[in-house]
Amino acid sequence: GLDLGVVALSAAIWVALYGGIWFLTAGRGMGLGDVALAPLLGVVLGLWGLGPSLVGLMGGFAVGAVVVLVLMAGGRMRRGTAVPHGPFMLAGAAIGLFAGEPIAETYLRVVGLT
Repeated sequence: GLDLGVVALSAAIWVALYGGIWFLTAGRGMGLGDVALAPLLGVVLGLWGLGPSLVGLMGGFAVGAVVVLVLMAGGRMRRGTAVPHGPFMLAGAAIGLFAGEPIAETYLRVVGLT
């Protein structure tokens, strides 16, 4: 059933991470649009559970890192270039929504927490 505690925790984690990055970098490491999108994605993924939410959260950073590394390796981007993170947040959310539970379960099993 619906667990509002998980939904609230999920939103809080998303806001804490994105808001924290924005705050600690004085807005240079993350835009306010990303901070504003974070609680929405946290709530939506939290409706599916904490596993999908955390997979979606980390998935956005992972997808972004891979894309940036490929662009840098191909000479199409240089270090220090600003990259919009919103599309990566949405890609991560899609991963969390469609594959989050099995990814989270596999991770917990591999690290011995289940």
